[in-house]
Amino acid sequence: MITQSARANPLPDLVNKFQLPALSTAVYDNGKLQIEAAGTRKYGDSTLVTNQDKWHWGSNGKSMTAFLSALVVQDGKIKWESTLQELYPELVLHGDFKSTTLRQLLAHRSGLPALTSAKEDSDKAIDPNLGVDEKRSAYAMLMLQNPAPFARDDFNYSNTGYIILGDILRRTTGKSWEQLIQEKLFEKLGMNSCGLGAAGSETPSEQPPTQPWPHLFFENKLVPIPPTEKYSDNDPVLSPAGRIHCSMTDWMKFAEMQIKAYHQDQDSLLSKESTDVLQKDLFSQQYTSGALISNLDSTLLGHNGSNTMNFAIYIMDLPSRKAFAAVSNRGDELAMKAVQEAMKLIGSPNICIPGFCLLGN
Repeated sequence: MITQSARANPLPDLVNKFQLPALSTAVYDNGKLQIEAAGTRKYGDSTLVTNQDKWHWGSNGKSMTAFLSALVVQDGKIKWESTLQELYPELVLHGDFKSTTLRQLLAHRSGLPALTSAKEDSDKAIDPNLGVDEKRSAYAMLMLQNPAPFARDDFNYSNTGYIILGDILRRTTGKSWEQLIQEKLFEKLGMNSCGLGAAGSETPSEQPPTQPWPHLFFENKLVPIPPTEKYSDNDPVLSPAGRIHCSMTDWMKFAEMQIKAYHQDQDSLLSKESTDVLQKDLFSQQYTSGALISNLDSTLLGHNGSNTMNFAIYIMDLPSRKAFAAVSNRGDELAMKAVQEAMKLIGSPNICIPGFCLLGN
């Protein structure tokens, strides 16, 4: 059970320093939660953000898709070592992908491309009138019947792989990824604020904004994007890779469950085997299933995420039962620096892999 406590809010100075619409942080410490927020939901509007607001988590959502995959494995619907050829028996897959496993997809070791060029090519070949599930399936079939652009077993970050994971979970359970994440994670953990895409439903003419709007930095100014606008988030096909929004409280409910899994608490949702797949460096490349892990002892778990209009970072200190998160409704490099500084301000540890640190050097 998470209880909230309060302290002086240090964030307004960061909002001003980095010219943000808004910024929020959270610290979870052994069941106690401190949330801080500063700024406005929409640039040019005076409506302040609150501790209950919903924030866009971008690619941090990959850790939720990994967690969801573990629950489906535990249900006996699929195995960690299930191969793509086993999962797509009706297809003649390219040899590069036939023996690729679920575990490799989750850890970005499938040989699949990141996304951009691959999705542009696939969009030309896939009927735009298909529904989301059908598009994911068509996308998977197109990608898996062509050669892999990268060597399997090497780490290559791939949103493509998570789109295919979404299709695999639907094929193996009979329910869409959207249904599964709602039923098996959001409802199970009481994450009632969580949803997909930009939070809020107001049109540009409605005031005041009900949730933090996403913002683009365009022509030297911040441009608020209405949540009802088509381009307020990525294509819904990408939801398994990162289109989740949640309040800070609900995000920390997920972090709390990851921590409980690490300690194998009685109310943990994950088995020891599933926890190892999600929280250990099984491939010696400092990226586990849906998250970066610490380079020394694999006790820190974290990620960052952005759809170019929001930016978020989380880091979990698993042995200490602590978690840290910061997010802004601006998504460029300046926002990244602000979120990194906010994480340091609230006492978060850093996760570094060769050539990259989540909180900067």
